[in-house]
Amino acid sequence: MEGEATTTKRFPVDKPSGDVENDVEKVYEDLPTLAEIRKAIPKELFDRPLATSLFYLVRDIVIVGSLICAAAWGIPMLPTVHLRAVAWCVYWYCCGTAAVGFWILAHECGHGAFSRYRTLNHAIGLVLHTLVLIPYHSWRITHAKHHKYTNHCEKDTAFVPRLEPKSTCQPSMAGAVMDAPIVSFFVYSLVGWPLYLCTNLSGQRYAEFTSHYWPNSPIFKPEHRNLVLVSDAALLCWLSVLVGMGLYISAWGVFTHFVMPYLVVNYWLVAITYLQHTYSTIPHYRDGAWTFVRGATATVDIDMGFVINSLQHNISDAHVAHHLFSSMPFYNTEKATPYVRKALGKYYRSRKAGFVPLEVISVMADCAFVNSEGARVHYQKTHVTLSTYINAALKKLSLKRD
Repeated sequence: MEGEATTTKRFPVDKPSGDVENDVEKVYEDLPTLAEIRKAIPKELFDRPLATSLFYLVRDIVIVGSLICAAAWGIPMLPTVHLRAVAWCVYWYCCGTAAVGFWILAHECGHGAFSRYRTLNHAIGLVLHTLVLIPYHSWRITHAKHHKYTNHCEKDTAFVPRLEPKSTCQPSMAGAVMDAPIVSFFVYSLVGWPLYLCTNLSGQRYAEFTSHYWPNSPIFKPEHRNLVLVSDAALLCWLSVLVGMGLYISAWGVFTHFVMPYLVVNYWLVAITYLQHTYSTIPHYRDGAWTFVRGATATVDIDMGFVINSLQHNISDAHVAHHLFSSMPFYNTEKATPYVRKALGKYYRSRKAGFVPLEVISVMADCAFVNSEGARVHYQKTHVTLSTYINAALKKLSLKRD
């Protein structure tokens, strides 16, 4: 395939420094326009055939349903507790990884990429997102703003970069612990996604309470109120079913078959969305420097391997095309990517993922904050880490012994 050699390159666009950082027009003087990129893509790839989308929906239902049935009937029959424990862990990972497909298809519905039928899109999206405990309309609304203002420091809605600390004082020990990449990874993987929905964690900061579940939150407009309430009502119905199953059928069954795979879904959502926009070589912008194309191309296609790419509907390895044309269905963004790569040239970013948890931890170590000034900024490492405190404590202990 033409350009295949670029699929594992590590960001061809250099990370500038000094005055070049703010000489944005010079950096992007040959960046193509959205119309030019669209012209390079075959028109048929913008079609949204309902039959194809329904095929993938049925495929996901069959995969997840088969895993649930295999776990329910097969694992209890294993002869030892150790084998059952291993089997449960395998099931949790596989089922959670496959269930991300539901999230992706609902995400497609929110963009109008599932089909040409808006009502059908919203009906399917509401059901699928509710299954994985996401308020469909509420998240759809804020996610649309993320696409509209991708990597805009003041207007993006997810993984908004922290600003460079104004004070030269060291943060608290507790702050250093929470900022430690491995600690941040486990916290975000377990509860990062629910906290983002509940408290707007990693989003823009507002003076008042902000939540995807609260219709009066500043992230919503008055006309969004009923949509937020519909999403909340759907979640309450599904949670009532889960609680009822736990009380009257089997709490252990709900925990093993739903809760644990759900945590794996959360892990993947954080890993996917974090890596797509957060490498230290990916720029963020402010007013005057940001444009739609600059923001949309400030992402990276990450090859997770054939199995993960397929189960998760190419959300990682065809993400640049998705950000440029969000109403293009996922099965066509994969086909459009070679054309996008050729049109963008040096502005196209891609890489092949290693072990994903280590990838996330590594990026967290590199990406602590951005400068509080500048039209185009990049993540920088923190100056004070947990090791700073550990080394200081060891030094004090050594002096006391002397």
